[in-house]
Amino acid sequence: DASGILNLLEAYLRKGDKQGIAALMRDLPEKYRDNARFSYVVARHFLGAGNFQEAVEYFEKVEKKQGGPLRGRDGLRDSVYHFQYGMACERAGKLEMAMKLLEKSVEMDERGAEALNYLAYMWAERSQNLDKAVEYVKRALAEQPANAAYLDTLGWAYFKQGKVDQALEQVAKAHELMPGEAVIAEHYILIYEKKIS
Repeated sequence: DASGILNLLEAYLRKGDKQGIAALMRDLPEKYRDNARFSYVVARHFLGAGNFQEAVEYFEKVEKKQGGPLRGRDGLRDSVYHFQYGMACERAGKLEMAMKLLEKSVEMDERGAEALNYLAYMWAERSQNLDKAVEYVKRALAEQPANAAYLDTLGWAYFKQGKVDQALEQVAKAHELMPGEAVIAEHYILIYEKKIS
């Protein structure tokens, strides 16, 4: 039955069993494909596999089956759903849609640190909404104060605001926590060079 097949697909997804997922998807009867939960599981699979355009296509199928975007009242489309859909859109180059979805995720879960940080970093990377980016990442840090990625985001947003000393302080903390992280190291070097120039 459909729930057994979906449970098996979700188990493959959790284990990262790409061969099992591929075989199940290939052999799945057509009647089970017209199911919002199935589409969501497949979207998550493609997102995890780095196939962002395919992930977006399956998230769009969920939206069609569930009656329109961004409502989140059906139990399936919660803050995590909107975060994952937004992440897929951002990585597929659909930035405007990504920002709407990530804002919806934050609206649904004001303490959702991942969505807060993700959106803040998107803005910082693009030098957009920098005050709001700082506010959002500070909210994420209130939930996870020792998260190196969040500290890096705060530092990067400060750097984009021209606050080099504050930026260096935050990115140095992030670099201490994750010295091997390439993006953090790159930010640290760029900010340090700006400070001494």
